Amino acid sequence: MRLNTDKLARLALLWSEAVGPAGLLRLVAHFGTAEKVLTASADDFASPDLGLRPEQIALLTGLRNRLEDFEAQWEECRSRYIRVLFPDDDGYPRILRDIPNRPGVLAIRGNWLASDDPAVGIVGTRRPTKDGLRMTEILAKTCASVGMTIVSGLAFGVDQAAHEAALAAHGRTIAAVGCGILAIEAEKSGGMESRIAEQGAVLSEFAPRAPVTVPHLMARNRLTSGLARALIVVQSRHRGGSLITARNAARQGRIVAAVAWPEEVPEGEGCRELLRARAVELRGAEDMRALADRLRTEQPAPARGSSQLPLLGE
Repeated sequence: MRLNTDKLARLALLWSEAVGPAGLLRLVAHFGTAEKVLTASADDFASPDLGLRPEQIALLTGLRNRLEDFEAQWEECRSRYIRVLFPDDDGYPRILRDIPNRPGVLAIRGNWLASDDPAVGIVGTRRPTKDGLRMTEILAKTCASVGMTIVSGLAFGVDQAAHEAALAAHGRTIAAVGCGILAIEAEKSGGMESRIAEQGAVLSEFAPRAPVTVPHLMARNRLTSGLARALIVVQSRHRGGSLITARNAARQGRIVAAVAWPEEVPEGEGCRELLRARAVELRGAEDMRALADRLRTEQPAPARGSSQLPLLGE
């Protein structure tokens, strides 16, 4: 089995990171197809309308000679039962198709099911308090008890605690990762990705062995929020990935919720800011069940394009 030439061209453009999802759409709109992008010259790419940097142009003009490399990466995924899906493929999460800057390709280990929508995202600091870990477990197990899928980012702290609680409760859980799907470091994840794939899915939009980088983690944050209808921040200080994920959630039209913590808990500073910006307040299992009921009965909000949470830099 081989990839068709258009999908291989899209894969090369995205997995090389010559462009991101928005850049791919801009190039295809300009040249007509992804295949034609790969046959364009440096002069063609220099069009001011494309806004490409010199280093991007150099990378783009060399991709036509590297297609076998990307096909080999795709084949490696296939041999490991990892599906590589494009937005027009069956199996690509429908919930992602309408978000701004949707992933142009996804590698999925496990299965995203139609019943995983609506899902709840649970995120937070890598260094939560003991109470923060207990609250994460309460919220995740409550979600699992009502059949709600939990999405998180597989990072230390709150993320891994949310996944672990979902697994322990025999619930479904989804991990969005900020590296290639074959580059997850087992010593950091504890091998949790394998268990998650059995009770849900692990997703990445990067080349299979792409390392963790700050831009990859930023992209992972918007994927985490995009897969869920509500995003809960359990604990966060004033700055960090959790608040970036909350900002993404607001832009995507998701419900943003936060756990209420006393003023003397510094790990709750970001949550208090979210609550002042009118995020939904959560204090325990009863509030979590009410939020789950709301997700099942309320029509999803459209993407806003900009955050409604002023504290998040808007």
